[in-house]
Amino acid sequence: MIEHEAVPALRAIKTIDDFVTRRSNDPRSSEYFFANSYLQAHLAIINGDLERAIPLIEPLLPRQVPAFFPALVARDRTALAHYFREQQRRTIEAMKFTKYFVPEPFPMEL
Repeated sequence: MIEHEAVPALRAIKTIDDFVTRRSNDPRSSEYFFANSYLQAHLAIINGDLERAIPLIEPLLPRQVPAFFPALVARDRTALAHYFREQQRRTIEAMKFTKYFVPEPFPMEL
C-alpha cells in the first residue's frame, strides 16, 4: 500500500515550494499550516531566509524558545542545517520511510 500510494505522492515533491503547494491544496491542513508562524519560520529557515524567520519566531518568546533559536539569531546556517537534518531523520524513521528516503540538500545549503 505505501509503495503504491504514499511513496509516489511524496516523490512528486521535489522542492520546498512543491511541499507548500501540496499542503495548501489539502483542505484538512492548509488553514493550520499557513496560520502557524512556527511552521512558516521553519520554511523560511530551510529556504535560507533567516531574516524572515526571526520575526515569525519572536512573538512566541519567551513562552516557547525553539531549540534552533540560538543558531537562528547567530545566523549559523551550518547549525540550522544540522538541526533540521536531524529533525528530518527522526521523522523519516518514525514514519518508517527510511528505505524510500533519498536525502537532498535543503535550499539553505545550496
